[in-house]
Amino acid sequence: MSEGPLEGKTVVFTGTLSRTREQLRAISHDVGANPKTVVSAKTDFLVAGRNAGS
Repeated sequence: MSEGPLEGKTVVFTGTLSRTREQLRAISHDVGANPKTVVSAKTDFLVAGRNAGS
């Protein structure tokens, strides 16, 4: 994990977004976040695009 403004934070992407999830995970990792694929109690940020899951 890289150091950055989101260091140690968990982020999940859902729905239709302007970039692929792989791109968004790489970007979030570059700013220190820990990208995950599933929402949990440990999720700090949820980025929801159009048609986000339930």
